[in-house]
Amino acid sequence: MATPGNRQVSLDWADNSEPDLAGYRVYRLNGGNWTLVGSPVASTFTDTGLVNGTAYTYRVTAVDTASPPNESAPSSQVTATPAQTLTAVYQPAGYTILSGSVYSGRGALSRLFTDDGSRLEIKAASGVTKVSSFYASATIAAGQLATLERLQVDYNGNATGNNTNVSLRVWNWSTSAWVTIDGPVQGATTDRSATWSTSFPAAYVSPSGEVRVNVRGTRPTSFRLRTDLIRFTIDY
Repeated sequence: MATPGNRQVSLDWADNSEPDLAGYRVYRLNGGNWTLVGSPVASTFTDTGLVNGTAYTYRVTAVDTASPPNESAPSSQVTATPAQTLTAVYQPAGYTILSGSVYSGRGALSRLFTDDGSRLEIKAASGVTKVSSFYASATIAAGQLATLERLQVDYNGNATGNNTNVSLRVWNWSTSAWVTIDGPVQGATTDRSATWSTSFPAAYVSPSGEVRVNVRGTRPTSFRLRTDLIRFTIDY
């Protein structure tokens, strides 16, 4: 059986019951010729480093302990096409308020993962220019990080006053700086939705898998920054 994955095909087959079995040979069809791609001892093998969207055909033989080894007739052929099949959506590990304070109990930090109308409202901090800002973070698991291909951030929110500059920013670990990915936007009480994605996520993900996104609003007079959704999605 051949099971496609992201840039790989996993093969498994019935065990050979011969007592002098030494292992198996896995062949992949390549331009009309069969190329040896693996010599596993167990009856499973994963062929990696493949091209998504390309069909790959395989067959398997068994070899014994003789010297040189005897090789069985090949198995039936199997074909599979690797593809980017899994999308993982991560709920941020936490939210940190950088300035201002939570204004109302209408929303909760834990609910910013879903676009459900339950807003977190941050009251602008004092000063000549009022600022309301916080960031969300998430950590991508090691297994997904190893084959990370795309990062996407979705946002939905608004500000309580017109002429509010609202920006959505992501932390660039290569330059150690916030990068504006949407805005500045003239905020108002109508919702502002934004989606940002990159096929080159390495700069925006730390070696340990951390992603940071910042929502920031500024206005000469008092306002509140309302955020309903901060969601991270990765393809791997």
